[in-house]
Amino acid sequence: MIGDAEDILTYPGRTVTEDNWNTTSSLTREPYSYSKTLAELEAWRIAQEQNRWRLVTVNPGLVIGPALNSSPTNESFTIARQMASGRMRFGAPRIALTVVDVREIAYAHLAAAFLPGAEGRHLLAAESTDVVDLARRLLPAFGSYPLPRRDLPKPLAVAVAPAAGLERGFLRRNIGYDLRVDTTKSRRDLGVRYRPAQASMEEMFGQLVGRGASAP
Repeated sequence: MIGDAEDILTYPGRTVTEDNWNTTSSLTREPYSYSKTLAELEAWRIAQEQNRWRLVTVNPGLVIGPALNSSPTNESFTIARQMASGRMRFGAPRIALTVVDVREIAYAHLAAAFLPGAEGRHLLAAESTDVVDLARRLLPAFGSYPLPRRDLPKPLAVAVAPAAGLERGFLRRNIGYDLRVDTTKSRRDLGVRYRPAQASMEEMFGQLVGRGASAP
């Protein structure tokens, strides 16, 4: 929906809605986000050129929760593995993001496909958060793991970004911003009921460490 957290500074109420599009990403700046935007724009172009079917989209944040695959490789499990490994034990940058449980996304797809009144775009986000906040939610159940307990100051995070495989510009544009998302439409029109992010994280992390992640 957006390229960087700082983009919301230009939005009414500094809140992301279905009216917003990613206008700042490109082939050289966050190409992954750019590819998603181009794909959805093309889908809407195709939909508008015919009348045999109607297009309804769901636009989720970072997907969390348990996996069906015995060896999940998605981005959320990659972050969880980094938490479990101790790679972030000295801290992590507070990169703004939203999260949503995979089961809510599955439900939303079914609702979008079969509810007669479903139309247009739908934001899916249970909560706005960041990596450090997500790790702290795991402490009651998984405090024996070297989870990140503090955030890295922005100047330090930017300075060490290349060593962590991150782009300095990306951190400058995403650390220190509150990411607010209006999910009224997905709740009202699709009937999505979001479970707490902590429950989703505990299930996901528990599944991960039960498959051999190294404990301290």
